[in-house]
Amino acid sequence: MKNIVCALSFVLLLSGCGGAPVGTKPLPKTVPVTGIVTMNDKPLSSATVTFFPQNTAGGIECYGITDDDGKFKLTQIRGAEGAPPGDYKVTISRFVKKDGTPIKMDGSVAPANVDAVETMPPQYNSPTDTILTVKVAEGGGEIPLKLSGR
Repeated sequence: MKNIVCALSFVLLLSGCGGAPVGTKPLPKTVPVTGIVTMNDKPLSSATVTFFPQNTAGGIECYGITDDDGKFKLTQIRGAEGAPPGDYKVTISRFVKKDGTPIKMDGSVAPANVDAVETMPPQYNSPTDTILTVKVAEGGGEIPLKLSGR
């Protein structure tokens, strides 16, 4: 009988009693976030925009890829549309082949596999060195990112 009680206790422990898997947290509430990236007042296409949450923003990184007009729409890396309200550091990365053709970062090819190089300076593409910070409002919205440089 003691063995049966131990076995049942072990099964209940593993099952989590019907809740979420042990060690996972529910995703935070997100709001729709779009934006446009310009470099020297011109749209920046084929760039990956990543929002890294800071103290006030719960959750995980959110990203978007700019289209030909420099526009992007954020998605959490775990799939939810938008981003939680709060403060973020932002990076912008853009890889091109040696011939100058942009690489679309859609997961279909790794930049290293096509001998691509990063075109954005560290003040924009490095999570530790970026100078870009934004606040996502409670209702979300459009966030313009105006860059200057080479």
